[in-house]
Amino acid sequence: MNKKRILLFFGSQDSEHDISIKTAQSIFEFFPSDEFTCYPIYIKKTGEWIHGKYTLDSFKNKNFEGQEVFLRFDSEHPGIFLRDTRRKVYADGAFLALHGPTGEGGHIQGLLDMAMIPYTGSDLLASVTSMDKALTHQILEGHGIKMTNYQCVSSIDDIDIEAVDYPVIVKPSREGSSFGVSSAHDYEELLKACEEAFKYDTRILIETFVRGSEASIAVLDTNNHKIVSEPVQTILKSEFFSFEDKYITDDVIVHYDATYSDQTKQKLKDLSLEIFDIMGARHLSRLDFFVTEDETIYFNEINTMPGFTSTSFYPILIANEGLEYTDLIRTILQDVVNSK
Repeated sequence: MNKKRILLFFGSQDSEHDISIKTAQSIFEFFPSDEFTCYPIYIKKTGEWIHGKYTLDSFKNKNFEGQEVFLRFDSEHPGIFLRDTRRKVYADGAFLALHGPTGEGGHIQGLLDMAMIPYTGSDLLASVTSMDKALTHQILEGHGIKMTNYQCVSSIDDIDIEAVDYPVIVKPSREGSSFGVSSAHDYEELLKACEEAFKYDTRILIETFVRGSEASIAVLDTNNHKIVSEPVQTILKSEFFSFEDKYITDDVIVHYDATYSDQTKQKLKDLSLEIFDIMGARHLSRLDFFVTEDETIYFNEINTMPGFTSTSFYPILIANEGLEYTDLIRTILQDVVNSK
């Protein structure tokens, strides 16, 4: 059997560089090597793309020495090449273990489209619109999806102060993993929160706070598997799901057997599939909602490349539906290589 060759992209220049390494390490460890061969491509914080013969220890020690590579976009010889020798690195597809603007915002998708390398996850357009929270509001509210009230502003002067309904959550429009997100209960806190969010983006959202729990649904859509998971319910001790809550502390209560009514669970699943289709997502996404005490549902955001370590919400939710982590990686890659 000739194994298909897969480029594993990880790293990046943006705020989720280190999270991406954790994702790639997990994928590398559980990679379906009986069917595919993995060729890691590390994107340094300084922007260079590096290919090396990495091991699991390379990921654990963050030691990614190797040869620099570059992309070619010409129609006769597209693809990825070693810079020193100009030798092509042959690939049947790419797994994008990238998060944030680089991995979910259309950057890498556009480059690989031009280099004619098929890849995992959503295409360029769906990635751009899903990463941009303001665009997500506009698209989904136009389809009747209930979301919290918001303002999108490019400066402090743009804020309609009279329309701010405290408490509010302030966040960058195009960022992930809760970077730049904070809450505000009055005007002074609002200014500080906006200042923090503007460190990450030129456009920010001011959203009315929804009191309740968070619900997340995993959607998988490949030729061999179509799964909409049961919801996982997260009860926060803070007002929003911070970076520390997601990756460092245990200061949250998680129920994989959510306490919502059966009707609400089904509505969450139906909404997830509807939103996945409206946004044009592909292969995989995690969809996050707010659920109030009376079980009113507000959509929060779609993550087209959600946390993807073996202990992240998305793979656990899919495993709870009967598809283990290695086979999850496998079915997504099968779709990619069969799309050529």
